Amino acid sequence: MNEILKLPGYDVVIGDCPENVKRFISRYSNKKIIVLTDTNTHKHCLNRLIPILPADYLEISIPAGEV
Repeated sequence: MNEILKLPGYDVVIGDCPENVKRFISRYSNKKIIVLTDTNTHKHCLNRLIPILPADYLEISIPAGEV
């Protein structure tokens, strides 16, 4: 199940990957894609998304909140 949070200037999609990410990216093919990760997500999950992300995606990584 997907949830789309419509915020001023951007949407946040919460749901299953990678099919939802592919669908999401196709809706914004002419826009810049930004991926927000924490350090754990960067280390363990981002490599699964890279093949479906456009080459010019931007990653913003923040410190993890748990140890």
